[in-house]
Amino acid sequence: MFGTINLEPYFEKIQSDGWALLPFDQEQCNQLHNEVLRRETLNNLQQGSLANSLTNHTLRNDFVSWINFDTQLVTEIKLIQALTDLQFALKNYFRLSLDHFELHYAKYPIGHFYKKHSDQKANDNKRLFSFVIYLNTDWQTQDGGELCGYKKKSTEEIFRIPPAIGTMIVFKSELEHEVFTTRRDRYSIAGWIRTA
Repeated sequence: MFGTINLEPYFEKIQSDGWALLPFDQEQCNQLHNEVLRRETLNNLQQGSLANSLTNHTLRNDFVSWINFDTQLVTEIKLIQALTDLQFALKNYFRLSLDHFELHYAKYPIGHFYKKHSDQKANDNKRLFSFVIYLNTDWQTQDGGELCGYKKKSTEEIFRIPPAIGTMIVFKSELEHEVFTTRRDRYSIAGWIRTA
């Protein structure tokens, strides 16, 4: 998918602003949405946790299901190929050693959130780019659940993205961000492009 898009303007924005919105195929998002709903009916979504710690429900209370690279599901194979293309393009543009990525489905039920945090930790800064692909149809302003990013060590917002289907955000993993409390079930795919 990303092999047919000129990504340079998006990468220029990431370089200058730290983030950019990319288009993502809506039909594929519909298929991925169906898959996360299927996993949910099979009880395959687990409570999200924080690295190297017990789950802290005051900081995050989402549910996740990891996507395996040996998947046989066609829509997930297409997703992994698109993200592989994106990783390769980011690697070439930024001249970084980007070796792999990891990704999962995420569900935020009504009333759930993820407080302000960074995907890049002081003792583990291998995540270089974060991404989220939204899978929600007919999302309304009153539904909440926006992803909000902040200037470094500040409360000044640099983006606030509603989780509408077909929207993908890519941002530098060092950026602090949060998911505001959602007022309807909110589904996405989240992940990180990283070095070894």
